[in-house]
Amino acid sequence: MSRSSFCEHFTALVGRSPLRYENEWRLSLARDMLVAREARVGEIALRIGYAAEAAFSRAYEAIF
Repeated sequence: MSRSSFCEHFTALVGRSPLRYENEWRLSLARDMLVAREARVGEIALRIGYAAEAAFSRAYEAIF
């Protein structure tokens, strides 16, 4: 299956693009970690794949 075909099918099924779905899922994991106070913000950002705390903060604020 081509990438564009996958994106079309995924979006039709889930209602979001694969990239948006992945970002929302990762940020939901981060929210759970923040609520549980598992680590500091910068550490959580690294755990979910953000290299910079500032980029994580911007993405988190955009979703939540």
